[in-house]
Amino acid sequence: GLYCLVRNQFHMEDLQAETRARNFAWRHVSDDVDGEPLHLFLLSEGNYQNAAKHLSCQQNIAGASCFSLGMVARFRANLQD
Repeated sequence: GLYCLVRNQFHMEDLQAETRARNFAWRHVSDDVDGEPLHLFLLSEGNYQNAAKHLSCQQNIAGASCFSLGMVARFRANLQD
């Protein structure tokens, strides 16, 4: 499946808005960790091996692994400066 860990809850609304066209489920799937909320969401169930490989510079190991990580960051303001 495809998951998203939202590190800053204040970015949640923007992330959901930017991905709205994908019709992601945004289903909360985690409990609190040490009393702190963990904002882990299932976006979509399915096989994402090819997507993981593609997003990881065509590395076969990314598509064959049980876990592949990609990161999203805000950088538009920095580029405009």
